[in-house]
Amino acid sequence: MLLVHSRDRVGALLEILQIFASHSVNVRQIENRPVPGDAAGTQARFFLEISGHLQDPAIAAAIAQLQSLGNTIKPLGSYPAPTWIEER
Repeated sequence: MLLVHSRDRVGALLEILQIFASHSVNVRQIENRPVPGDAAGTQARFFLEISGHLQDPAIAAAIAQLQSLGNTIKPLGSYPAPTWIEER
C-alpha cells in the first residue's frame, strides 16, 4: 500500500498508472482523498494498493521514477502475498 502525493493537474493519475504499467506492476485498488490544508486544491493524494513487495526490482524502479517526477511516495505497508492469492 502506497500513498502518492502529486500536483493536482489533468493526467496526474494517468501518469502514475502508466509508470506502474510500464514496470509490469499491477495496481489493484485506487482511492483519492483531499489533502488537509490545501485550500487552493493544487495537491492530489492517492492511496494505491499494488501487487508485490517494496523490495521487488520492478516496484523499486517504478517508485524511483515517480519520485524523479516530483511525486512524494510514502509506503503504508508492504507484505509478501501468499501464492494462492495471486500468481505473477
